Amino acid sequence: MYRIKTILPDLRGKSRILTLPKLNIQCRFRAEKFKADGTITYQGPEFSNTVLDVGLDLFADNALYSFIVFCNVGTGTSEPAQTDTGLDNRIASSSSTYGSITHLTTNTDPLHYGKIQTIVFAIGSCTGNLTELGLSKSNNSEYFNRQLFRDEFGDPAVITVLSDEGLRVTFDVRIYSEMGREVLYPGNFDLGGVSQSFNQQVNHECFNRYSGSTYHADIHRRLRGNNVLGCIDAETTAFIQKPSTSVAGTENTSRTVHSYASGTFIRDTTLTWAPGTYVGDINRIMVGYSGSGAPDGALSTFILDSPITLADTEEFTLTVRRSWGRT
Repeated sequence: MYRIKTILPDLRGKSRILTLPKLNIQCRFRAEKFKADGTITYQGPEFSNTVLDVGLDLFADNALYSFIVFCNVGTGTSEPAQTDTGLDNRIASSSSTYGSITHLTTNTDPLHYGKIQTIVFAIGSCTGNLTELGLSKSNNSEYFNRQLFRDEFGDPAVITVLSDEGLRVTFDVRIYSEMGREVLYPGNFDLGGVSQSFNQQVNHECFNRYSGSTYHADIHRRLRGNNVLGCIDAETTAFIQKPSTSVAGTENTSRTVHSYASGTFIRDTTLTWAPGTYVGDINRIMVGYSGSGAPDGALSTFILDSPITLADTEEFTLTVRRSWGRT
């Protein structure tokens, strides 16, 4: 499990923090062996994963669905460490999905989305005494996690796959929001020596957007450097957007994507409203995503207790910082 946190420093030149929904991502595995006639010869228990540092790094420029592609199995026996970069001794990889993918979404607490997917290793493709597995973006590279096969007691287990057997690995990935549906969360920041307090509400419609058979995972797919969206206006209510509509307010006129340094788990994007773009009181700040083929989405709404007044000669800047790490 690990947490992704998004913060917003630098409101009009002062370093301040607003926090977007904190997320926990969980992944559990289950393995089974099978014969050509469909007979199940082994079915193991569920066990959790260990997210690697290199897996966390993938969040800087990748969407969730794009870096959990391959399942890799091997014969290594070392206990998983966050500093691992892959399996000890990988012997086979597969990206072949067995059956259908189950997409998970909910508009009830705890808010979450995710998917359950089974990857199949064909008969004879991964024979031997298997002890480790991990998910990755590419074939045996760019690993997200690593774990040893486990028994029902949580101890390391060996799965012996014979030449006439195949292997199926099912993984269950779920992303949970720590912020409840339709709950207001108070906070504050300082702007030019003046204290600003606010109430924040997560947009559940945006958080778990799912359409038909497509796994959008928009909160990760869109909330990246080039897709970060900011909107400001004088409204005083939380903005709950339906997937078929676009965000309200005045959108930023430009964005600057800051470079990502591997291992920092921080990615900044500065949003700018040029002078004259918006004039008057700002009572509401909305931060979310935009992207080709999808409506703009306000992930979080911040309702200010007192307005920020912007003159026609003033520029408004907002730096969105995505940060993520383990709980």
